Amino acid sequence: MNIVIHNDRCNLGCTYCLKKVSGKGKEITVELIEDIFNRYPDEQIDGVTINGYEPLMDFDIIKYLILEKKLKVSFTTNGTLAHREIAYFIRDNKDLFEIMLSLDGDKETTDRNRGEGTYDKIDKELFLNLNATVNMTITRNNINKLGQSIKHIFALGFSDIKFNLDYTKIFNHYDFVIYINQLKEIFPLYVFNKIKLPIRTDIFVSELNKCSLITPKTKREFRYYDIDGKEYPCFVCQAYGIQEEVNELMLSCECKDCNILHLCKNCPGLNKYQAGIFRKYPRNCQMLKAELWFIYSVLSYRNFIGLFKMSQFQKDCMTNLYKNCIDEWSLYNEHLI
Repeated sequence: MNIVIHNDRCNLGCTYCLKKVSGKGKEITVELIEDIFNRYPDEQIDGVTINGYEPLMDFDIIKYLILEKKLKVSFTTNGTLAHREIAYFIRDNKDLFEIMLSLDGDKETTDRNRGEGTYDKIDKELFLNLNATVNMTITRNNINKLGQSIKHIFALGFSDIKFNLDYTKIFNHYDFVIYINQLKEIFPLYVFNKIKLPIRTDIFVSELNKCSLITPKTKREFRYYDIDGKEYPCFVCQAYGIQEEVNELMLSCECKDCNILHLCKNCPGLNKYQAGIFRKYPRNCQMLKAELWFIYSVLSYRNFIGLFKMSQFQKDCMTNLYKNCIDEWSLYNEHLI
């Protein structure tokens, strides 16, 4: 079992983030860690994920988890604080870390999203040596730079590059057209290079877990807590403070029988945050299917040219996905290469 704690402090004020004022917030304390751990006396805790804003502002707790609790720690960081003592500690204990670096592209794009000078504060070489995953946030303001940003990060030496649409906002048809064209721009780069796809291929082509909102609590691999020790059903509800019991609402949601629910990032929790209701947004659903079309197409071409060999089971999974997205995908397939 893994514990996920949502930290409450950041040193930046990214344009798309809920926390616009940097520096403020509560610290993660040893008392909070011990209180959460004591709730599971009969279960083995394998690791801790610190997510939310900037985990390295709670670096003392990260050290405590590594040195005292002997646990693996995962987090996503903007990278600007990873210098001197912090950088040395992470480098010396890198086998105990799983790190994702938030980087939105080149200097211009990153600084526009995250603040002037942010790009230059990141030690890219450190994160390359740590085999960090790069995570890009795609907003309505930088969606037209997706191709350029991916190419820049790949040129830096990173090969595990994830891009996530900011699903806290509602995209329009113009955004959708731009997104399709940007995906087509990076298609050859992903086909002919060893860049990991935005969704893990082992999840993409296997029997997939259902959304944690409809998974029985006793079977969940992760437990989600906020800075005050309150438990939430999933990381989205945790991040946005949605405290309602949503299991039954999810079960009655129009999405519950969707065959690609297991791949969906536009969950009822995000819908609740966007507009106060749990129902789906068709446009954001279409944006997600465009991303799945991109991944499906890359894997299919890799298989065709021999760079990725699918088992029959994987081929069946891909065929099933195609059948469920055929109406939208038929519009995207022109001029892929």
